[in-house]
Amino acid sequence: MKKKNLFKTMVIGALLTGVFTMNSFAGTWQELRDAWTASAERISSETLYTYLSGAYDAASDISANIDEDSKKQFIIDGINAIRSHEGLSGLEIDDALMTAAQKRAEELSESFTEKRPDGSDVSSLLEGVSPDSVKDIYGTSKTAIQMVNRWFTSDLKQDILGADDKKLGVGSYTKDNKTYWALLITK
Repeated sequence: MKKKNLFKTMVIGALLTGVFTMNSFAGTWQELRDAWTASAERISSETLYTYLSGAYDAASDISANIDEDSKKQFIIDGINAIRSHEGLSGLEIDDALMTAAQKRAEELSESFTEKRPDGSDVSSLLEGVSPDSVKDIYGTSKTAIQMVNRWFTSDLKQDILGADDKKLGVGSYTKDNKTYWALLITK
C-alpha cells in the first residue's frame, strides 16, 4: 500500500475505531509514532487528542515525513478529533475553502498579516462571503502536528471550536524552508 494511502487509512481508522483509549494508552510521542506507523494498529481520537493538545516533541513528530496532501488531511483529522473530544461535530471539507486556504497560505509568505497582500479581507478569496463569516487562522510551523498543537494551545483554540461552524479548508505553502499554514472555517 502506498505511504499516502496507508496514512489516510490509519487516520480514518484512528477516528472510527479505537484499540487504544485514554486509560489504556498513556505513552510517549515515540510510542504514538510507533503505533501510528504500524499498519495493524489504530489510534482512537481520544489518544490523538492527547498528543495534539499536549507538549510538542519534534523528535518523534509523525507528520514530519509525509506529503503535503497527507499533512493537510492530518490537520483536518486532528481538528475534528479535538472537536469530538470537546463534544462538537466535525467540520466538513469544502472544496472552495480548500482552494481559498491554499491561496491564503501562499499569500502569507508575502505578507504575514490578517489582510491579504493587496490589503483586502480574506473573505475576498470566496465569492459571496461576508468578512465576518470567515474565520482566518494561520501560522508557521515545520509540521502538521506542530501547527495543530500551536493552534490548540493558544487563544486560537476557541476560534476553532465554534459550535456553529460547519466547513473548513486547509492550505500549506513552503518558501525558503518555512511552511505557512492557513485554516479557513465557515458556518
